[in-house]
Amino acid sequence: MSRITRSVRRLLKSEDGSATFEAVLWLPVFTFVLALVVDTALIYSSQARALRVVQDANRMMALGRFANVGQAEDFIRTSLSPMSARAIVQTRIVNGVIISRVELPAADLTATKMLSGFSSLRVGVSAQHVSEV
Repeated sequence: MSRITRSVRRLLKSEDGSATFEAVLWLPVFTFVLALVVDTALIYSSQARALRVVQDANRMMALGRFANVGQAEDFIRTSLSPMSARAIVQTRIVNGVIISRVELPAADLTATKMLSGFSSLRVGVSAQHVSEV
């Protein structure tokens, strides 16, 4: 038997490096799951920040700091512009209650842009406040 044949047989029977091979197979799955968790956490964090901005705008309008609905919408849009330039803002007053709603594209709120395939996915925030003026 030649030396090359023995070397090939020994290589085929050897189990050294099998854990490394399995780790290489699973690494993309773990990386994908981690990125998905990070993106989801960023979406929820952005939703909480957007809710705070909307509540602040409604509170300021209720106290008379904004002269009209347009100023409140501009404040919300400007405050949310670092998160998304494509925010849809609607504010209205119904029976003395200020109602504001914001929709943000979820793809703008992620770090890895893995959710960009869900371009129709939108994050919504709504808040109401009784006008005091």
